Amino acid sequence: MAGGGNFIGRVMQYLVNELLVDRLANNQAFQRFAVRSSRAVEEMAQKGLQTKEELTRNLKGYSEAFGEEVSGLQSGYCCEIWFSCIVMSFTSMRQRILA
Repeated sequence: MAGGGNFIGRVMQYLVNELLVDRLANNQAFQRFAVRSSRAVEEMAQKGLQTKEELTRNLKGYSEAFGEEVSGLQSGYCCEIWFSCIVMSFTSMRQRILA
């Protein structure tokens, strides 16, 4: 008997789903909503991609400028080991940014 209740529930779910999908598919207001929503999502994705590319370009420029600054500082440090650590850290960070 318990299996029969599950079967009836699935049939009811199927019928409601079919009615809902059929009505929405033939509803022009829903179709306009779907088209507008799709366009809005595409535009947001495109803006996100443009923003990512712009930030990447800016970060590359900043990393190059920072690299030039760091390479010019070697004479200001009295400890070669400290300077080597800074350069290695910067090089690692720059490689991650440029990847």
